[in-house]
Amino acid sequence: MSRQFHTRPVWTTKPLIIWIVLGLLLLTSSIVLAEVSVPQTDQTPLSPLPIPNPAAVDPRYLSGYGTDNAYTIFFEDRSDTAGCLTPGYRIKFVETSNGPANFSAPQLTDVCDTHFVVKDWPITIGPTTYGYRAWGSGSNNGDHNFYVSTNRINWVRNPLSGVPFNFTGSPTVLYGFHDVVQINGNYMGFAETATSRTVIVWSDLGTNIWNVVAIVGGSGVGPLDLNVGGSGPTPTGSFVLMEVGGQQVYGKLGVPGDNSDAFLAINRVAAQASTSAAAESAFLDPTNWSWSDGSTGIPDADSLVLAGSAAHDVREVWTIPMSNTRSDHVFFYTARYGGGSDFGCAASNPECLVLDPPPIDTPPSKLPSTGFPKRKNANILTSPLTSPIQTSGMTLEIPDLKIQMPLVGVPQSADGWDVTWLGNNAGYLAGSAFPTWSGNTVITGHVWNAYNQPGPFSEIKSLSFGDEVLIHAWGKTYHYEVREKKLLFPSQSETAFTHEEYDWITLITCEFFNPITDEYLFRRSVKAVLVEVK
Repeated sequence: MSRQFHTRPVWTTKPLIIWIVLGLLLLTSSIVLAEVSVPQTDQTPLSPLPIPNPAAVDPRYLSGYGTDNAYTIFFEDRSDTAGCLTPGYRIKFVETSNGPANFSAPQLTDVCDTHFVVKDWPITIGPTTYGYRAWGSGSNNGDHNFYVSTNRINWVRNPLSGVPFNFTGSPTVLYGFHDVVQINGNYMGFAETATSRTVIVWSDLGTNIWNVVAIVGGSGVGPLDLNVGGSGPTPTGSFVLMEVGGQQVYGKLGVPGDNSDAFLAINRVAAQASTSAAAESAFLDPTNWSWSDGSTGIPDADSLVLAGSAAHDVREVWTIPMSNTRSDHVFFYTARYGGGSDFGCAASNPECLVLDPPPIDTPPSKLPSTGFPKRKNANILTSPLTSPIQTSGMTLEIPDLKIQMPLVGVPQSADGWDVTWLGNNAGYLAGSAFPTWSGNTVITGHVWNAYNQPGPFSEIKSLSFGDEVLIHAWGKTYHYEVREKKLLFPSQSETAFTHEEYDWITLITCEFFNPITDEYLFRRSVKAVLVEVK
């Protein structure tokens, strides 16, 4: 679409006091509208974690709950089958309040099962409220068990039906869940089939009734293919909100059938959706899943999080949930160090602790001036003083204003941002979120250009609640809807840069030119939130 800029008469000189009063009146009117390292450092490449009595257990298939450095990890002990039906194993757990150096000795439950997934999600059945629920794959024959517990030691199996349950739909789920999450009041996750395919499953109650929604991985089917070495993927990997390259995503590790490595799969759209309903829909759509480098199919080294070493392979991985998604993640894994399985960990620090993320830089105290003096032709730079930030051919479009323009990055210096060179481009200000990523992306454009003509952002003040702003990037279109607009003083940079958890954009330009001082009195701010990606 060609650029079309609205024109308007050149302003005439007015007393400064009139513009100040008018600006202050309008200021009161407002439309009510950490980072995971890839790869991560293996902190136990030669010998396992010194969990109490590590040689006494043979752990497989991790699950659990907790946050930061206080968590509980459940596993099946392959060395303990006393009283269990084949292929069931005794379920045990370890817990800590301060990282892996303080793990408890393994505690036994009364459950024998396999692929056991535990959550601390309360549920009331009859007169009893249980604090925990879990699922197991039984004898790996398609019959699955649902469990509830009040104390984590004693579990009630299949309390609703009295018999195992089966997933509805095809292909048949055989090996049970990788993990389960709650979104929009419903439950969803990944499960493994008899044909080495990974499927997305859904339930409205999170009990014993589950539906197969779609295939998300398999040999040549779905975006996530871990069928390596003639064997399908290992059911593993918890869903965790994390940041990758400054972008908030749902992350999940996957281990291929040869137990060689662990790769990171992500869903950016679900993690940054503006509503819980949109997040649920995006999670269930397999096309929103990819490897962390954006690729699909069989992953390569760019999505590798953990590699096996000469001393161990990689069996299953559990990711610790964090209270701050910008923290660097800690991954616990099971691996064979010669004989049976033991615990290992990968983290940025030798103690395998979740550390506080680095602070976010404070923006400069003044927003940039995005308009040239009126009635004058200006001498301007045609390029920035420092190299612009690459945005891979992104464009910004505002349909109601009939404008579309390149979106480029504006470097930040100690004095702020130099935007004199932008011309008819839109510029995202360094220090704000990268366009299309989670957070608040501040984008500026000229209100009046160097050739004494209206600039591309001259009419953003006319946008209203619900109007669309589009970013075209990565072969997709990111649809934002206006939620707020207001006037700011140039000194209100912290307001323009307000942190947002989801994907927002803030359009900024100048407004109310003072012909006496040749300066603009205010900055127009228009905020919009991501509502859809096509």
